[in-house]
Amino acid sequence: MILFSTMLDFNNTLTKDNLIELMIEWNQGSPHESGRIPEINWNGERNIRFEGNGNSLTIEEYRNKNTIAIRYEKIGDGGAVWHTDCIANFDEMKMALSLDRTFSEEALQHNKEFSVPFIITLLMSKGYLEDDNSIQLMQKPHYISADNIEFYSEFLTGKSVHRQPIIYVSQTEEKNYPFNLYALTRRVKGIAHVFAPENLDIQEKLKETCDGIAEEDGTVSIYLPNVGEALKTYHLAAFNNDAEAMLLKIAGDASSFTIAQQIPSLYTWDGVNIELLRDRLLHQKQKRRAAENEIEDALTIAEISEEEKRDISKQMDELSRTNEQLREENEMLKQALLETENRPALYFGKEREFFPGEIKEILLDALDAQLNSLANNKRRHDVVTDVLDNNNRQHTLKKRANALKAEFRGAYGRKSAQDKLLETYGFKKCREKNHYIYKYFDDDRYTLTLASTPSIYGHAPRNAVSKVLDLAF
Repeated sequence: MILFSTMLDFNNTLTKDNLIELMIEWNQGSPHESGRIPEINWNGERNIRFEGNGNSLTIEEYRNKNTIAIRYEKIGDGGAVWHTDCIANFDEMKMALSLDRTFSEEALQHNKEFSVPFIITLLMSKGYLEDDNSIQLMQKPHYISADNIEFYSEFLTGKSVHRQPIIYVSQTEEKNYPFNLYALTRRVKGIAHVFAPENLDIQEKLKETCDGIAEEDGTVSIYLPNVGEALKTYHLAAFNNDAEAMLLKIAGDASSFTIAQQIPSLYTWDGVNIELLRDRLLHQKQKRRAAENEIEDALTIAEISEEEKRDISKQMDELSRTNEQLREENEMLKQALLETENRPALYFGKEREFFPGEIKEILLDALDAQLNSLANNKRRHDVVTDVLDNNNRQHTLKKRANALKAEFRGAYGRKSAQDKLLETYGFKKCREKNHYIYKYFDDDRYTLTLASTPSIYGHAPRNAVSKVLDLAF
C-alpha cells in the first residue's frame, strides 16, 4: 500500500554520491534504533546492499539512464514490510520519493496520521531541491501580504503554472488561524504549499481581486495545480472544533493527491530493476552467441594434430558447459522479468498534465469517440469497452466545453465574464492590440487569437468558442 509519493526537481549541486550519502545519513540519524543498519561502511560502490538489524539498504545504478535507485527496507512488528524508495534521474534532474508498506488496517490508520519522510527535510535543508516554478519550497507557510499579493494570487487563480497543490488557510474573525500553520507545513513539505493571508484586510482583498477565492472565518481549501478551483474545502465545525483532526485530514488529503499522480516507470524501484534485468538478459544472449560462434569456429579447423584435437575437445566441452550455464541463466532472468514486470497498459510520455487527470481524460475521450466505429462482438470493441467501463471519468473537458458554449452563446463582446472563464480554464491573455492573444497554460504551442472588435451577432461567438474547443478540448 502506497502511503506517500512525490516527484521533485533537484539542482546540479546534488551528485550521485551526495544522494547516497544523504540516504545513509538519514538512516544512521534515525531516532529509532530498530530502524538503523549498524556499521554502514560505504566507499563509493554502486550496486551494493547493506543489511543488519532486520533492515536493508540497497543501491542500484542504471547507467543507461544515468539513474540512481535506492531502497530502504524494514521488517516491522508482525512481519509488515516497509519500503522507502528514492529514484533520481541525473539527466532530467528529477527524483521520485515514495513510502509503502504491506496492506493492513494499521497501514490505513498510518495514512490518516500522515507526515512526509524526513529525507525531504534533509534535501531541503541542504539546498538540493529546485523551487516549484517560482514558489519556494519551504518548511514554513507562505504569508500573503500587500507586497506579494499579486504574485501569490496568480497561483491561486491558476494563471501561473506550478506542480504541487496549494493549501489556502483563512483567518477567523478573531484574527487567528484554525490550527498551527507550522505544524501543517511540517507534515506536507515537499508535496504541497501552505498559503495564508497575513491579516484580515489581505484576506478581504484576495476575495475581491481573485475570482473563486471565498474562504473566510478559518475555512481551508486545497487548490489543485493550474486549475484555479478549490478541490476541497474544510470547516472547523465539521470536525467538532477539533483543530488537530482537521489538520490531519487536510495533510492526508494532500498526500492522497500526490499518490494519485502518475509516476513514470523509470522513477519506480520495480521499473529500474526491470530495465536492469533486460540489460542483463541482452548481455547474456550476446555472451551465448559468442560461445556458440567459438564452437563453430573450432569445428571448421582442418588437419590438426592429436594434441590440438584434445585441446580443442577440452575447449569445446568447457564452452558447451558455459553455454548451458548461460542458457540456464537466461531462463532464470526471463522468469525474474516475468515475475517482476507488472506494467500498466500505457506509460506517460514527455507531455505534462495541464490539470490533474487531463491526459487520461483525453485518451478516454478518444477511445469513446472511436467506439462507435467498431463492430460489436469484435476484440477491439470489447477491449475498448472494458477500458472505458473500468476507468472513472470526471468528464472535466466536456463540462468546461459546455460552460464555454453557454457563456459565449449570443453576443460576443469580450465581456469580463468571458475573460474570467477563459482564465479559469488556463487561457492567459498575453497582449492586446488589434487582437486578443491567449496562451493555453502558458505553452507557446497552444496560442489562440481572437478579434478584439468582432461583430456581436451572427457567427462570431460560435467561431470564437469553436477555436477554443478545437485548440484545447
